[in-house]
Amino acid sequence: MKRLTWTLLIAMVVAASMALQAQQAAEELRKAAGPDVVELTPFSVSTTLDRGYQAQSTLGGSRLRTDLKDVAAPTSAFTQEFLRDVAVTSTDEIGRYMVSTEYDFGEDGGTGQNFLKDNSTRTMRMRGLTGGTISVNFFKSNFATDTFNLERIDQSRGPNSVLFGIGNPGGAVHLSTNRALLRGRNGAVDQHYDSFNSQRVALDQNYELVRDRLALRTDLLWTDMNTFRKPSLERKRSAFVTGTWNPFDREGRTQIRLNYEYARTDRIAARPWAPPVL
Repeated sequence: MKRLTWTLLIAMVVAASMALQAQQAAEELRKAAGPDVVELTPFSVSTTLDRGYQAQSTLGGSRLRTDLKDVAAPTSAFTQEFLRDVAVTSTDEIGRYMVSTEYDFGEDGGTGQNFLKDNSTRTMRMRGLTGGTISVNFFKSNFATDTFNLERIDQSRGPNSVLFGIGNPGGAVHLSTNRALLRGRNGAVDQHYDSFNSQRVALDQNYELVRDRLALRTDLLWTDMNTFRKPSLERKRSAFVTGTWNPFDREGRTQIRLNYEYARTDRIAARPWAPPVL
């Protein structure tokens, strides 16, 4: 009887010890996993998940956040780091890095199709078809957009009936502007120079006003661009302000975003062909 009692006592001690170790192991795993998982909204893409030039998800396929590997339409995403490294400053310059894409400069159409004569962007062809609709936050735009306030450029090639209103047989280019971040106060300054004495300065600053509730972000641009064609030049002054507000809770179940952009461009455009001989 005593031997049985000692056996049961030893078994109980061993079981209690194993349960304690299992509890401690689970606690350590929970601490190593970090804070609770935050569920992201399906209507926005977080660029913090991008790794260098490799984007993870996009809205360009269906207006819902989808992993690039699951998007049915041929899609290319250009991250902010890529745009900065190749010194792309406008949507007219990104075409050389897009697949099956070319620009129609309109030399054979006379001055009526010369994109240099006004602020309109160049005619883009994708897969040999006229298209290349440019949208800013899924609002159609007919102007060449500068990259000083962009965090992503997504190209969707081919027809996509899901993108009603901005889709076409050639494809579309979607621009995502900077968003005010609810955590952190940071900024950056970019300066560009070239052999034609062009200068470009861009300022980006994010302000955390109320943690997880209210933030403001400003982007400023000052540029004087020259080319080998004299006396052509372009002077641009732009300002972009955006705000993010969680009115009801810190989790952002309801989020309000406001954007405002001002731009002034003074341009002397030389025609890319010789004048006619009279």
